[in-house]
Amino acid sequence: MNKLLIAAFVSMLLAAGASAEHHTGGKHKNKLLSKLELTEEQKQPVADILKEQWKKSREIMEPAFEQVRPQMEALHEKTRQRLAGVLTEEQLQKYDKMSSKRHKRMNKRYSHR
Repeated sequence: MNKLLIAAFVSMLLAAGASAEHHTGGKHKNKLLSKLELTEEQKQPVADILKEQWKKSREIMEPAFEQVRPQMEALHEKTRQRLAGVLTEEQLQKYDKMSSKRHKRMNKRYSHR
């Protein structure tokens, strides 16, 4: 059961990487902690363990992200070119704005060292 919970949490953290709040687990960590119905004595140790796990996960993921960054940037540009053939100019500008925000968050997250 514990391994299942840990695996679920790791999957959730990896999927939730888009939000700056996730640098420490944020609201998703709190939601998980709430669903586990922890006692007061369990809350802080579990939160500390999960925070440490999140930090170590990031340390593992950073080199992988740097390695695939050029491929991801090329894919993004190809996608944008294809979207330009479908979207209106206004829609493409909105897409660019949303995409730019996402890229800034990711670059900040993985380029801070």
